[in-house]
Amino acid sequence: SQMDEKRFLLNQLVKMSGTKLSGDYELADLTDEVGSTPQFKALKWILETDYIQYDVSDQRFLYRLWQRYVLVVLFHSTEGTQWTQNKNFLTPEHECTWYGITCDARDNDVIVGIDLSNNNLNGTICAELGLLSVLERLDLSSNMNLSGTIPVEMSQLWSLVYLNLSNNTLHGNLQPEMKGLTNLEEMRIDDNNLSGVLPNLVDLEKMKLLSLHNNLFEGKIRGDEMPLKSLVRLDLSDNYLTGSIPSQVENAVHMQELTLSSNEITGTIPKDISKMTKLEKLRLDGNKIKGQINKDMMKLEQLSILMLQNNALTGTITGNVGDLANLVSLSLSHNNLGGPIPSMLGNLSKLSLLHLHGNKLTGTTESWMNDCSKWSDSRSFIADCGEPSTVL
Repeated sequence: SQMDEKRFLLNQLVKMSGTKLSGDYELADLTDEVGSTPQFKALKWILETDYIQYDVSDQRFLYRLWQRYVLVVLFHSTEGTQWTQNKNFLTPEHECTWYGITCDARDNDVIVGIDLSNNNLNGTICAELGLLSVLERLDLSSNMNLSGTIPVEMSQLWSLVYLNLSNNTLHGNLQPEMKGLTNLEEMRIDDNNLSGVLPNLVDLEKMKLLSLHNNLFEGKIRGDEMPLKSLVRLDLSDNYLTGSIPSQVENAVHMQELTLSSNEITGTIPKDISKMTKLEKLRLDGNKIKGQINKDMMKLEQLSILMLQNNALTGTITGNVGDLANLVSLSLSHNNLGGPIPSMLGNLSKLSLLHLHGNKLTGTTESWMNDCSKWSDSRSFIADCGEPSTVL
């Protein structure tokens, strides 16, 4: 009977939602601490409005029930009525047609993607998202009123390949349980208020991009807890990280971009950084790094961006900097570098930004700056104590 089916649905939903029941399991007997939680609203919507969607004789119905329940909880957790786009949400239409939802091309009943980025979500990320065990892509970025913590239940999204929670106001720690997301290839959680130490992510052996820019992380960067062997891009800039650059960077043989700028990193630039032969972008600016720019760095032939300004580097600018033929941007300003400006800089025909000011350099640039024909058309050249001496 219809009532029996509703009771069966109710039992299944209770297992997921944790909603309390009393009496003879009638809808009227549902109780909730405040009667208005997102979970309670989702349960009532499914039982009062949406139950006709489910064929309990179909073995696949249970997963669809889970999916719709989770999406409705997410809707109510983030004030879905105020979203910029919410087409088909909370309608009888198949959940695969709801705004921002993508289903498997081979199986149109299974949700594999949620993209509600830049959609005016206001509230918190619900723990129920962890029930979507085959979800591959989740993007909730650019919702400035999405706050709270990242629920630990998200570590149950074992199929997740892409996670983007950037540009929100999330706080708390990055849960150590995230190491269970072993299929993850991209994690972007930039521009939030996450704090604490970086978790151990070494088991994420498929990770290609990890970006945690502009948060409140502190403590050391532990190379033995980073998936350096697979990473192509790592951005930990604008945090409060301390300690030295880990020696394990030599294992990052696929790394193309390494950005550690604007932290409190000390020590020297490790010699073995020269083994990162695919490196195209290296930003270590805005730290407390000391020591010399070692010649081995000039073996990084793919480098196009090298930013080392605002540190405590000493010694001279090595002449074989001219071997970095692909350099477009080079900034060594505001260090303690001395000695002559090497004429080999004149060989860098792709250079469009060269900043050397705020050092103790000597000599002139006339001998290699006169022939401008081999230099790019648009560039910034600063070599004095702060004001441009030549802008070409």
